[in-house]
Amino acid sequence: QGPWDWSVDGKYLLVRKERELWYLTMPDRKAHPLLQSQWLIRNAQFSPDGTQVVYSSTRKRYADLYIYDTRTGTEHPLLITEYDKTPTCWSSDGQLVFYNAGRRTKAGTDIEYVSVADGKAHTYLATDAIESLASTSPDGKWVAYQSFESGNFQVYLAPFPWTGGKWQVSIAGGAVPHWGGNGKEILFQNSDALWTVPVHPGPTPDIGLPVRLFEVRPNGVTNVLYTALPDGQHFLINQGTGDDPPPQPLTLVQHFDSELRAAEDRHE
Repeated sequence: QGPWDWSVDGKYLLVRKERELWYLTMPDRKAHPLLQSQWLIRNAQFSPDGTQVVYSSTRKRYADLYIYDTRTGTEHPLLITEYDKTPTCWSSDGQLVFYNAGRRTKAGTDIEYVSVADGKAHTYLATDAIESLASTSPDGKWVAYQSFESGNFQVYLAPFPWTGGKWQVSIAGGAVPHWGGNGKEILFQNSDALWTVPVHPGPTPDIGLPVRLFEVRPNGVTNVLYTALPDGQHFLINQGTGDDPPPQPLTLVQHFDSELRAAEDRHE
């Protein structure tokens, strides 16, 4: 969920830059153009097999979903609606795309998914609260997501398809969830650190306590943008580096008008 996405094999890094999509080959980090558009691209995600890219484009009134085929260089619309959509992940079998649905008729964001085969959209979770950034488990049976239902962003775990049951994963706040590559941990950000939580899904999931991994620097925004590499041992993070420069000093001048008049009198 950010300006980049790794291919499942870790050989390619998809990078979004306003109206362009690029990919970097690894480990030499050479950049190659993939797609240039005259419209803003909001987000993009590789399919599990790396042959397709789903992205969100504002070429019409709303941000809609499009599929780009990396083999043929062709594209086609996946989902056109009267509300904004931002893709967050593919299901592990490549059949479904989950996305944030920003319906303008209500406050907040919902989680929906669309079938790649027939373009039919379905609601996964819709409440009066903000729920977003769905991340599906490697076996496709679970969804980690963030929600503001408690008055603070927390990370939750719920089965797929939705059954009504959910389990809170974070404790003192959490956002931007990702599954670890083995499907036995959920990563998330809270404040100035990345955390991991051991998870053993089942009829009643066994969820461990959050463990702090390392510090991050949000650099003036609520959350950093990060993704875990496919090996589960490395991360790509967009964050501030070094110390923030000190603010420029301010000089407060009082009674400026009277001092100006006195100066003018002295020169007469």
